[in-house]
Amino acid sequence: MLNNKKLVAGAMLALTLAVAGCGGAPAATEEAPAATDAAEITVTQKVDATVAGGDVSEVEVAVPEGATVYDALVLSGVDYNDEDSDYGIYVTAIGGIGENANGTTGGWVYTVNDEEVTVGCTEYVLEAGDVVQWSYITW
Repeated sequence: MLNNKKLVAGAMLALTLAVAGCGGAPAATEEAPAATDAAEITVTQKVDATVAGGDVSEVEVAVPEGATVYDALVLSGVDYNDEDSDYGIYVTAIGGIGENANGTTGGWVYTVNDEEVTVGCTEYVLEAGDVVQWSYITW
């Protein structure tokens, strides 16, 4: 009987140390109040893949304030691929059309409000009403 009490006490001590080491706390018995939603803005995202034999699309996207061009792409629901590069995330395909599609030498670039942007898509912070244009270009 004494061994069982030592075993239970040791298990309780180990559990307490494990929770403290993870920065966690015991689960609350009541539900926490729901967090308030962050303010959202709406932007327009256009995709033009005509150079590679694709289509043109346009969609309104609700994004949280402080969202980037990349966030809008992710939240738009369009199919895309990306990879990490020395300059941040690089979008390699949109809508199934990837780099060097259909024998071309090309890839995806973006503009905001018809102006060229000189930072990566994860760096450009959007404002309400912005229009993001992703275009497949050749070179």
